[in-house]
Amino acid sequence: MATNSFLKQKNMLEIISAIKKNGAITKPEIAKATGLTQSTIHNFTNDLLERKIIVEDGIAESNGGRKATIYRMNAEKFFVIALDIGDSYISICLYNLELKEMYSKSIQYNIHERNVSEGFEDILSMIEDVLKQPGVRKDDILGVGVSISGTVDFASGKIHQITNAPKWRNIPLAKMIEDSTGIKSIIDKDNNNAVLYYKTEDIYKKRNLVFLSTRKGIGTGVLIEGNVYRGNHCMAGELGHIRVDSVGEVCKCGRKGCLEPLASDLGIIRRVERKIRNGEKSVIVGNNITLDMIIGAAQDGDVVARETLDDVSEYLCITISNTIRIYDPDEIIVDCIWLQCFSDIFNSIVDRVYEDNSLLDRESLMITLSTEDNILLLGAAALIIDYHLNSCNSSRFL
Repeated sequence: MATNSFLKQKNMLEIISAIKKNGAITKPEIAKATGLTQSTIHNFTNDLLERKIIVEDGIAESNGGRKATIYRMNAEKFFVIALDIGDSYISICLYNLELKEMYSKSIQYNIHERNVSEGFEDILSMIEDVLKQPGVRKDDILGVGVSISGTVDFASGKIHQITNAPKWRNIPLAKMIEDSTGIKSIIDKDNNNAVLYYKTEDIYKKRNLVFLSTRKGIGTGVLIEGNVYRGNHCMAGELGHIRVDSVGEVCKCGRKGCLEPLASDLGIIRRVERKIRNGEKSVIVGNNITLDMIIGAAQDGDVVARETLDDVSEYLCITISNTIRIYDPDEIIVDCIWLQCFSDIFNSIVDRVYEDNSLLDRESLMITLSTEDNILLLGAAALIIDYHLNSCNSSRFL
């Protein structure tokens, strides 16, 4: 049975969550959002004001009665450190509670070649740089959130495996960061963190949401009834390793025919490289072809680049349709950098997906494009904020 102390903490966090999600809110609006009584809200908001977790932000328009005070989060009360560890880089960012970027830095780091100790030294050095920023104290840091592509045990904070990075296996990264810095650390798969960002910021008011990304491969973060679905073996959301072509290209996981090499950003680059090696004419030159080069060429009418994107769009249709059939969400957010530049291809994909799922209509399930460039860092920050908004026993907000 819940104790009075637990219920008080739970109610307090509900009020903080309502203020955080709404940005600016009055006590009557908090009551409507939480279902709590006016007296409870009055007492708790006074406590939060005294501890400077929230601040007054003006007076609301009156509807004839007494004008209500507007409240918002004190964005500078706490800060969050976010880390994104990719195949060839490590990025770090300091955010305030409104997820406004206060400091950022990226370094090159080839995770497939360098060992864990080298990478961890870089991570600690980057965290130390953050703590040296003006106005930032260690006690003001809510935690270090980490986004990484690979199988992660969320509960223990351990990286199980990163494909083609044998040195990064069974690494208790969260504990390593905590032991070295004294700061709470949480780690999860990048796409899980990304979908958590949309939940925490309440940008999409949906309880069943899928974030589908092509950045580091093909993967999803899944929100079911407002909770991130991780599965029992850290494998939930790995759509990129569904086989769609029995004789296709060898995937980085070692199998043939996976969706990832056919539809991911890296898959696009490799397709274009093969076409050029085979003698197809293109304005793209050089040995280090990038996605930006392919996007630019396609926009300028290059046939090789444009046809490649059109071909890949077919596999994205398959991916989105499979996502619908597996999860049946309210909304799918597609995180694809190149699709942001080609609205005609995206609109065509959406049309074909609805045709392929004839029992659905556009009003019951929406397909949208993500426009957040730093979504994986924002997701890592959201991981920490969500923890403190939902942990009655250890929240720094209480």
